[in-house]
Amino acid sequence: MSARAALATVLLACAVSVAAAPPVVAGPARDRLDRTLRSLRDARATFIQMRSSSLLGAPLTPVRGVLEYRAPRLLRVDFGGAVPTNVLVRGDTAWIEQPRAGQVIRTSSRASGAPPLPFLEESVAVIERAYALRETGPVSLVLEPRTTGGAVRAVELVLDAKSGMPHQVVIRQRDDETITLEFGRWTVNAGIAAARFAPVFAPGSKLVEL
Repeated sequence: MSARAALATVLLACAVSVAAAPPVVAGPARDRLDRTLRSLRDARATFIQMRSSSLLGAPLTPVRGVLEYRAPRLLRVDFGGAVPTNVLVRGDTAWIEQPRAGQVIRTSSRASGAPPLPFLEESVAVIERAYALRETGPVSLVLEPRTTGGAVRAVELVLDAKSGMPHQVVIRQRDDETITLEFGRWTVNAGIAAARFAPVFAPGSKLVEL
């Protein structure tokens, strides 16, 4: 499974159950994100994904794609590039389709081991079950996992002032790899058909269970 495909399989992974967080003083960035998530029914945006690491040497070639979300917890991510990959996430199950190979991989988003992007939740309160959230500016936040030993050290969000959705997400991993997503214009609550998230693939596709 490619790293870019594995990343998308956990965009909607359920938050890890932890003890309730202490009260947090809300600021403008936290309030903005919370209002956006509470009213979010669906969203769509193009993106560019970039990966860099001291172990990788030069940054890998950026990959363009499209992300579509429908509440609650339905996600579709279509990656372009030399090996097009389509990822569908429904709750904790992910399907990773590689059209040119005629193959679909079905796996658990929890078990994929890829770093999470926890901004697609029902509210900030849900995010804070698994992450300590702090503001670093009027439109920027840092989310740090409450549990230790995971692959992710921090997730940084920079919010779009108009939509309230992130226009940049930076995932900093403990192995020194950094994954950056730069989002284009978000289309929010415009209506996305449920059929876009149905696990229906090209006839003859080989299904692989992982």
